[in-house]
Amino acid sequence: MEMPRTVRNSSWAFAAAAGIAAASALVVVLGQAHHGPALDRYLDFNAGDLAAEQFATDVGEILTVTLILALVTVVAGGVLAFVVRRPVAWARTIAWSTALVLALLVGTALLAGVDPVGATPGPDAEPAARLTYDLVPGWYPSVNAVVGLGLLIALGAAGFFVLRSSAADFYRAASKVEDPRWSSFVAERLDPDK
Repeated sequence: MEMPRTVRNSSWAFAAAAGIAAASALVVVLGQAHHGPALDRYLDFNAGDLAAEQFATDVGEILTVTLILALVTVVAGGVLAFVVRRPVAWARTIAWSTALVLALLVGTALLAGVDPVGATPGPDAEPAARLTYDLVPGWYPSVNAVVGLGLLIALGAAGFFVLRSSAADFYRAASKVEDPRWSSFVAERLDPDK
């Protein structure tokens, strides 16, 4: 059976999601590279303040979780880009359910972002506020949001295309039982004596 366009589109959408997730991983790695030295300055300034230490730890954990999620999405998207092209029933179920779970996780990661960290402090901001804003680069929240939105769109498209009714026949197993009425009907029609 020829692969329907919706299955092909789903495969491309999963590949796009893997590529966007790789870009997301790069963004997070760059954010973590900035976070390390900024964290030292922040903790030196706020020595002994347990709430400040917890806040800085939370920012680092959010970056780590976002990186892990991006890497999982790279692997899952890359694998599913090929799996959805196989005409087996389980491929469709795995594809849409994985797209849904990853989209929910990415959405949660975006909502749990590092705001207000990374924002630009005003000209009259106190040193503590400047160090808080500097825990990640100023561009990180905006770029992370744009990349995350692109990833949500790609995952949504991949799940949407694989769930289309035009893709259903591609994943449906062929019947192995022949209907005897059909074969007798065809035999009667093809019999030259009648």
